[in-house]
Amino acid sequence: MKHYDTVITLSKQILQRGPSPNVYTLSSLVNCLCKTGKTDFVVGLLRGRMDRGKERTETHT
Repeated sequence: MKHYDTVITLSKQILQRGPSPNVYTLSSLVNCLCKTGKTDFVVGLLRGRMDRGKERTETHT
C-alpha cells in the first residue's frame, strides 16, 4: 500500500515506548526506511540493536 511514512511514524512511537520490536516489525521499518531513501537511519537503527545485544550478552556472562 506504500504507506511508508505511516509505518515509520508508528515504529518510532513503538521504539520510544520501550518494547523491543520483533523481527517482522524491524524488517518492515528497515524496508520503509530504505524505500524512502533514509538508509542512514537504517544503519543507526541496526547499530543500536547490535549494541543492545552486546550489552545483554555482557551482563549475562
